[in-house]
Amino acid sequence: HDPVVATSYFEPSWLGAPNLRANRGKALWTGRDGYDEAKILTWSNSQVDHKTEKQIFAFGLRSLIKGGVLDLEAARDSVDNLNNIVDWDGNLTFTVKNTNTLKGQAVTKFLDDSTTGHRRSSDDLTAYLLSSKLERHVTAEIRKQMKVALRDCIYKLDDERTTTMEALAAELQDLFATMRLNN
Repeated sequence: HDPVVATSYFEPSWLGAPNLRANRGKALWTGRDGYDEAKILTWSNSQVDHKTEKQIFAFGLRSLIKGGVLDLEAARDSVDNLNNIVDWDGNLTFTVKNTNTLKGQAVTKFLDDSTTGHRRSSDDLTAYLLSSKLERHVTAEIRKQMKVALRDCIYKLDDERTTTMEALAAELQDLFATMRLNN
């Protein structure tokens, strides 16, 4: 067992408010899919999605822990402040369960392959989204909205003016470039 992994693991489920949909969903509800305007949603067939997935924030924190910038305790202590950014209205949208699941799986695979060295340097996040069987126009909209949301989350992290948040902002800026969201 690698002791670095045991002391650097930060679970994405540690982020985000519980019962987000029940507590804030009605205020965000438009009845339209955030990634496919042609789709009409019902309350029962939709989910709240984080445009910048919680996995991305957790990946950034794990990278900082592995790099010795933070310890796990400091990362956990930052969760309350970080949740204000993770669950910020501009980072949330409604979509159908299938889109939310496929997007989450594609982001997780991209991050895992980036960590393990299995990602080809020519593959950006778009390649992973497309290989997940999301429709091309949905992939384009996800990418467009993630670009804006992640950039805004980075600005918000920087505005916190704490060592942890500024370090996470820099880590996510590097990840933004690796995902090639500016292309």
